[in-house]
Amino acid sequence: MEIDLASIGMEKGRQYETIITTVNNENLKNAAPIGVLCSGNDIILNRIFKGSHTLDNIIVQREFIVNITHDPELFTKSTLGNLPPECFNENNSLKDAEAYFKCEVISLKEAVKQSDP
Repeated sequence: MEIDLASIGMEKGRQYETIITTVNNENLKNAAPIGVLCSGNDIILNRIFKGSHTLDNIIVQREFIVNITHDPELFTKSTLGNLPPECFNENNSLKDAEAYFKCEVISLKEAVKQSDP
């Protein structure tokens, strides 16, 4: 299903701070604050570092959920550790998110910026 990201206020070329949720093969849910770049009507890009549970889950499942929230406490909690199971809906979105959308991975690319440590 194609969506128009503009319908939720996302503009091409802009980056948005979100919380991405994933699930692993044991159905353990994961949440991590990650910036996403809107690169088209229905395409986003994100940069996720190797070794993270988020990237490992995305590689295996080939899907993830982008949660949009203005709740600084939710961002902080997802930065400090994984959120408890009661924070997630059955579909793996966050209960307290103002909006969310499901993404299917169409490609993975390894990239290193010169400014990376």
